[in-house]
Amino acid sequence: MDRVRFQHALTFFLAIGLACVISGCALLGGGGNSSNIGNSGNGNNGNGSGSGSGSGGGTSAPTAALTVSPASIQAGQSTTLTWQTTNATDVSISNIGAVQPSGSMQVTPNSSTTYQLTAKGAGGSQTASAAVTVSPAPPPPPPPINGDLNKLNHIIFMAQENRSFDHYFGHLGDYRASLGLTPGIDGTPAGAANPADDGSLITAFHLQTMCIENTSAAWATSHINFNRFSLSSNTPTMDGFVVEGAAGAMGGGGNDTIGKRVMGFYDSGDLISHYFLAAQFATSDRWFAPAPVETEPNRMYLVASTSVGHAHKPVNPVQANTIFDLLDQKGITWKIYITDTTMDTELGFFQGFFTRHPNSFFPISQYFTDLQNNTLPQVAYIDPGFKTGQDEHPGVGESIQVGAAFTTSLITALMNSSSWKDSAFIMAFDEGGGMYDHVASMVNGQQIFEIDGPSTGAPVTTVGPYPGDATAQHVPNPDGIPPQDLFTSNPPDPPGDFDRTGFRVPMIVISPFSKKNYVSHTPADSTAILKMIETRFGLPSLTKRDAIQIDMSEFFDTVNVPWATPPTVPGQPTNGPCYDGLP
Repeated sequence: MDRVRFQHALTFFLAIGLACVISGCALLGGGGNSSNIGNSGNGNNGNGSGSGSGSGGGTSAPTAALTVSPASIQAGQSTTLTWQTTNATDVSISNIGAVQPSGSMQVTPNSSTTYQLTAKGAGGSQTASAAVTVSPAPPPPPPPINGDLNKLNHIIFMAQENRSFDHYFGHLGDYRASLGLTPGIDGTPAGAANPADDGSLITAFHLQTMCIENTSAAWATSHINFNRFSLSSNTPTMDGFVVEGAAGAMGGGGNDTIGKRVMGFYDSGDLISHYFLAAQFATSDRWFAPAPVETEPNRMYLVASTSVGHAHKPVNPVQANTIFDLLDQKGITWKIYITDTTMDTELGFFQGFFTRHPNSFFPISQYFTDLQNNTLPQVAYIDPGFKTGQDEHPGVGESIQVGAAFTTSLITALMNSSSWKDSAFIMAFDEGGGMYDHVASMVNGQQIFEIDGPSTGAPVTTVGPYPGDATAQHVPNPDGIPPQDLFTSNPPDPPGDFDRTGFRVPMIVISPFSKKNYVSHTPADSTAILKMIETRFGLPSLTKRDAIQIDMSEFFDTVNVPWATPPTVPGQPTNGPCYDGLP
């Protein structure tokens, strides 16, 4: 019996083994387990779940990788997500949604974000993450500064001689209107007239001669022009121009013993180059001589912002810094071009200036050479032709047209040079020369007054038309030094201080950056040129006077560069009548 049972059992196990070989089942747990076998079906099949087991049953699990580059950005910037997956049929990224199994895309998160990649497949699921840090965006850069003086690499300035604004530019508004521009100028008023010694009124008239007898803007004359009968008063009556013109002629042996010439004016037919430049580029009808004095002390203001207490030409050298000393200290290049054949310059009034700067003076021919060779310094000062008749100074035989043609040649040479692109040429006049102007000098602490008809001797109480006229003006004594050289002889100079300017003078700013057809109405005196140079090159102020001036940035449009291509300047005639007589 035992042998029979053994044989039956052997036969059974052999049959089971053969079935497993045929069906792929595993004995004793081979590829599955006993529970999968028992739960898979009936005893006849016995093959479990096949390939679909809970642990994968032979299917690979998904893989996932996610990167972000760059990992740090500023708000508003983008970064790139890059991902790769395998064995996945469903792929998504947080904050984005479903995506392709592999790929890249740009994202622009508003704040720091962690992105999560989820990959799902038959073999399970897998995740990966990548973080991007978002920092606040910097504030936007400020808009370009208009009137940015740093765009100027060359500043050239000069002052011609002894002409008031009304005398030269009183009819500039008419010329502007002829070009289709708004007049925009506080020019000579209709009915302008000034009393003569005999009580008659001399009205403004158009001069036919390009040469008139000399006039003066000396301390006493300027105070009489301002108030004929109360010379030290700060109340303008503007009634002393003609009588002082007469006094000058009588004292100098001239013919105009009535003083009519001071009421004469010129227009665009006489000074076409000046008028063209003033209308096309930038000018001002609120530009004053620095002090109520003659040429020499006013020219000292032009280079040092003070006359160091002098109301008249100094007899002895003075101690004061000039703008050129400041430029030296900062390493800024500069030159002084002399038009005359001799060193006839106000720089000689400053103690030791020639000794300190023996190699800084050049003939005017060097200016043209420097333009041709692109060797123009950062700052250039041109002393006019006092002795060559090119300074536009009043005087018998001295034609204004010759001087105007000279300055035009300086300006057009600059326009035609490689230095034009980053230069500014400022032309002004040192003082008004005793010629009529209807706007009173600026007085410290007072509004700007002007007369709008004939001068009658009554106080002038009309405030100028511009907002800046209605405010108290700042005209400080530059260094606290009162006048040291007032004449005491008969008639003596009236007492006073350097807290009053001279009268208005013509000025023009010529540059590729000059605003087109611009007229400034901001009160200033010629020491503003020094303020402009100081601002551009980071220099300290010389005195209290230049410290309170405008820096002249309002004259420039450095964003649009209106005159990158300069205009063609009309030739200035020099053949106008020149005779000692009127008109």
